[in-house]
Amino acid sequence: MSIQISMREHLGFLRKFKPLPSGCWEWQKSRTQGGYGQTTARFLGRSATTAHRVAYWLFKGYVPNDMEVHHTCHNPWCVNPEHLELVTPRENRYMKHGKKRSDVCPQGHPYDFVDSQGCRRCSVCRKAAQARYAAKKAA
Repeated sequence: MSIQISMREHLGFLRKFKPLPSGCWEWQKSRTQGGYGQTTARFLGRSATTAHRVAYWLFKGYVPNDMEVHHTCHNPWCVNPEHLELVTPRENRYMKHGKKRSDVCPQGHPYDFVDSQGCRRCSVCRKAAQARYAAKKAA
Protein backbone atom coordinates (compact mmCIF):
# COMPACT_ATOMS: atom_id res chain seq x y z
CA MET A 1 0.00 0.00 0.00
CA SER A 2 1.39 3.39 -0.93
CA ILE A 3 0.77 6.90 0.23
CA GLN A 4 -2.21 8.59 -1.42
CA ILE A 5 -1.99 12.35 -1.80
CA SER A 6 -3.85 14.71 -4.11
CA MET A 7 -2.08 17.13 -6.46
CA ARG A 8 -3.43 20.05 -4.40
CA GLU A 9 -1.90 18.55 -1.24
CA HIS A 10 1.34 17.83 -3.15
CA LEU A 11 1.69 21.48 -4.14
CA GLY A 12 0.65 22.57 -0.64
CA PHE A 13 3.43 20.40 0.82
CA LEU A 14 5.99 22.54 -0.99
CA ARG A 15 4.81 25.63 0.97
CA LYS A 16 5.02 23.99 4.41
CA PHE A 17 8.76 24.01 5.03
CA LYS A 18 11.50 26.63 5.34
CA PRO A 19 15.03 25.98 4.00
CA LEU A 20 17.70 26.61 6.63
CA PRO A 21 21.42 27.46 6.19
CA SER A 22 22.26 23.96 7.52
CA GLY A 23 20.59 22.43 4.45
CA CYS A 24 17.63 21.13 6.47
CA TRP A 25 14.10 21.95 5.35
CA GLU A 26 12.28 22.80 8.59
CA TRP A 27 8.68 21.59 8.70
CA GLN A 28 6.54 24.62 9.61
CA LYS A 29 3.19 22.97 10.34
CA SER A 30 1.88 20.36 12.78
CA ARG A 31 4.38 18.16 14.65
CA THR A 32 4.07 14.98 16.67
CA GLN A 33 5.11 14.83 20.34
CA GLY A 34 8.45 13.45 19.16
CA GLY A 35 9.03 16.53 17.00
CA TYR A 36 8.40 14.88 13.63
CA GLY A 37 6.45 16.87 11.06
CA GLN A 38 2.92 15.60 10.55
CA THR A 39 0.81 16.02 7.41
CA THR A 40 -2.42 14.83 5.86
CA ALA A 41 -1.99 11.90 3.49
CA ARG A 42 -3.63 8.49 3.32
CA PHE A 43 -1.16 5.84 4.47
CA LEU A 44 -2.01 2.42 5.92
CA GLY A 45 -5.61 3.57 6.43
CA ARG A 46 -4.62 6.58 8.54
CA SER A 47 -5.40 10.13 7.47
CA ALA A 48 -2.13 11.56 8.82
CA THR A 49 1.46 10.43 8.50
CA THR A 50 4.90 11.88 9.09
CA ALA A 51 6.01 14.67 6.78
CA HIS A 52 9.44 13.14 6.17
CA ARG A 53 7.86 9.91 4.90
CA VAL A 54 5.68 11.90 2.50
CA ALA A 55 8.72 13.98 1.43
CA TYR A 56 10.66 10.81 0.61
CA TRP A 57 7.69 9.45 -1.34
CA LEU A 58 7.19 12.70 -3.28
CA PHE A 59 10.84 13.34 -4.17
CA LYS A 60 12.56 9.94 -4.20
CA GLY A 61 9.87 7.33 -4.75
CA TYR A 62 8.05 4.40 -3.25
CA VAL A 63 8.45 3.60 0.46
CA PRO A 64 7.84 -0.10 1.20
CA ASN A 65 5.68 -0.75 4.28
CA ASP A 66 8.47 -2.73 5.96
CA MET A 67 11.00 0.11 5.64
CA GLU A 68 11.45 3.32 7.61
CA VAL A 69 12.69 6.73 6.48
CA HIS A 70 15.78 7.76 8.45
CA HIS A 71 17.07 11.33 8.89
CA THR A 72 20.81 11.38 8.17
CA CYS A 73 20.86 14.89 9.69
CA HIS A 74 19.20 13.59 12.91
CA ASN A 75 16.68 16.47 12.85
CA PRO A 76 13.15 15.03 13.21
CA TRP A 77 11.50 18.12 11.69
CA CYS A 78 13.64 18.02 8.50
CA VAL A 79 11.91 17.07 5.23
CA ASN A 80 14.86 17.61 2.85
CA PRO A 81 14.94 14.48 0.63
CA GLU A 82 18.74 14.75 0.50
CA HIS A 83 18.76 14.06 4.27
CA LEU A 84 16.44 11.03 4.06
CA GLU A 85 17.25 7.37 3.39
CA LEU A 86 15.38 4.08 3.56
CA VAL A 87 16.49 1.68 6.28
CA THR A 88 15.08 -1.35 8.05
CA PRO A 89 13.39 -0.76 11.44
CA ARG A 90 16.33 -2.45 13.16
CA GLU A 91 18.87 -0.19 11.43
CA ASN A 92 16.77 2.86 12.29
CA ARG A 93 16.74 1.94 16.00
CA TYR A 94 20.50 1.40 15.89
CA MET A 95 21.19 4.74 14.19
CA LYS A 96 18.88 6.68 16.53
CA HIS A 97 21.42 6.04 19.28
CA GLY A 98 24.11 7.95 17.34
CA LYS A 99 25.83 4.91 15.88
CA LYS A 100 26.89 5.13 12.27
CA ARG A 101 25.65 2.63 9.75
CA SER A 102 28.47 0.47 8.52
CA ASP A 103 28.62 -1.15 5.10
CA VAL A 104 30.87 -3.94 6.37
CA CYS A 105 30.47 -6.64 9.01
CA PRO A 106 32.67 -6.68 12.15
CA GLN A 107 35.18 -8.91 10.29
CA GLY A 108 35.42 -6.39 7.41
CA HIS A 109 33.38 -8.24 4.76
CA PRO A 110 30.71 -6.27 2.88
CA TYR A 111 27.07 -6.82 3.84
CA ASP A 112 25.67 -8.40 0.69
CA PHE A 113 22.14 -9.58 1.49
CA VAL A 114 19.17 -8.93 3.77
CA ASP A 115 17.71 -11.82 5.81
CA SER A 116 14.02 -12.56 6.45
CA GLN A 117 14.00 -10.26 9.53
CA GLY A 118 15.30 -7.31 7.50
CA CYS A 119 18.84 -7.47 8.89
CA ARG A 120 21.83 -6.93 6.62
CA ARG A 121 24.14 -9.95 6.56
CA CYS A 122 27.54 -10.97 5.27
CA SER A 123 27.50 -14.16 3.17
CA VAL A 124 31.16 -14.99 4.01
CA CYS A 125 30.50 -14.99 7.76
CA ARG A 126 27.19 -16.77 7.33
CA LYS A 127 28.84 -19.62 5.38
CA ALA A 128 31.56 -19.88 8.06
CA ALA A 129 28.92 -20.04 10.82
CA GLN A 130 27.00 -22.72 8.93
CA ALA A 131 30.19 -24.76 8.51
CA ARG A 132 30.97 -24.49 12.26
CA TYR A 133 27.42 -25.57 13.09
CA ALA A 134 27.60 -28.55 10.70
CA ALA A 135 30.97 -29.63 12.15
CA LYS A 136 29.63 -29.35 15.72
CA LYS A 137 26.52 -31.32 14.85
CA ALA A 138 28.55 -34.06 13.12
CA ALA A 139 30.85 -34.50 16.13
